[in-house]
Amino acid sequence: MNQPPSATKRLFAALALVSCSLAGQAANLIDNGAFESGLTGFGTDYNVRASGCIGCVGVNGNTLNWYYVPGYVVNFNDHTSGAGQMLLYDPPGTPSAWRIWYQTVNVEAGRTYTFSGWGREANSENPAWNNGLIQFEANGQALGTLTTVEHQWTQFSADYVATATGPITLALRDINSSTYYGTYTAIDDLAFTQAVPEPETYALMLAGLGLVAWAARRRRAT
Repeated sequence: MNQPPSATKRLFAALALVSCSLAGQAANLIDNGAFESGLTGFGTDYNVRASGCIGCVGVNGNTLNWYYVPGYVVNFNDHTSGAGQMLLYDPPGTPSAWRIWYQTVNVEAGRTYTFSGWGREANSENPAWNNGLIQFEANGQALGTLTTVEHQWTQFSADYVATATGPITLALRDINSSTYYGTYTAIDDLAFTQAVPEPETYALMLAGLGLVAWAARRRRAT
C-alpha cells in the first residue's frame, strides 16, 4: 500500500516550488539586453550606422572599432564579458528627445519590476559635463538617470510597479543638453526583471512552511 507523503517531504516539495517560482521571477524580459545578437529585438530613434556619427547608434565590441577617433575616445570593450557586444551612441547635433533604445515587454498589474543597465563614457575630452546622462523610462515614466563616467562601467537600477496587465514600452534617452557634438557613450546588459523578495520574505515563507510541517506531525501523533 502506498503511504501518504510525510510532512518533511511535503515541506521539501513546497520549497522546491518556491525556488522554481523565484527563479522564474528573475527572468530577463528584455530581448537581446546584452546586444550579443546585434541590432535586433529593439527600436531606436537614432540613425543606425556601422560607424560613429552625430545622431547615430550602433552595436560593436570595441569603442574604437565604431567611433574611429583615437584622440577623443577611450578604448574599451563590452561590459558582459569583454569579448561581446555593446550599444554605442553619439547624440544628435541639438538637444533632442530621441530615444536611444526602446522595447515593448509584457507586465502584470500590481507586480514590481526592476529596470537596470550599465553605462560607460567613451569620450576622453574635458570637461566632464559633456558626458552622457541616460534617462531610464517605463511606459513614459522616468525612473531615474545614469551619468556615465570614464574608465569604469556604472550601473543604474530602479523599480517600476505595473498598474495594468499588458504591454509597456521601456526606453532610454540622453537628456543632457550638453552632450551633443562630441559625446561617445556605451550601454550594455539591460535587464527588466520581476523583483525578487527580500531575505526577510524568504524567512517568513520558510517559517510558515515549518509550522505547516510541525502541525502535520502533531496531528499524526494524536
